[in-house]
Amino acid sequence: MVTQEMARIANTYMIFAVIWYVTHTLGMRHIFEMAKVSNKAIAYIPVYREVKLFQIVWDKKNMGLYWAISSIVGVVCYVMGARLAIQPLGWVGLLSLLFATWLWLRKCHFEARAFNRKNGTAIGLMLFNILFTLYVGYSKTEYKGAKK
Repeated sequence: MVTQEMARIANTYMIFAVIWYVTHTLGMRHIFEMAKVSNKAIAYIPVYREVKLFQIVWDKKNMGLYWAISSIVGVVCYVMGARLAIQPLGWVGLLSLLFATWLWLRKCHFEARAFNRKNGTAIGLMLFNILFTLYVGYSKTEYKGAKK
């Protein structure tokens, strides 16, 4: 049974999620414009835009696909391991999620370098991604290309 309090919590979460999505989409759209990505509509598709961002900032083009697969496999294995009480499956999910997190943190570092920013921006992208995505998107820097 859904109580009135639970409905208010869900509404607050949805409002926050919409604000987060719109703000992140604005930053990503400008990042794609600076990187001269031909289809700017990619900025509106959450997982695909992350994969595309991996491709434009990392010299190894398949890393975005590895990130997406390890994230999905990690969540599925972790949840199924918890639901079915299969501990090794849960551990596989946790390790997969840790690998996806490591890839994402590396992507933040490469994103800062690709837009000619320093380590402070990379740390900002890691900790406050939504704000620093706007910062990189609306900054005066230009896209320098994927860095090694």
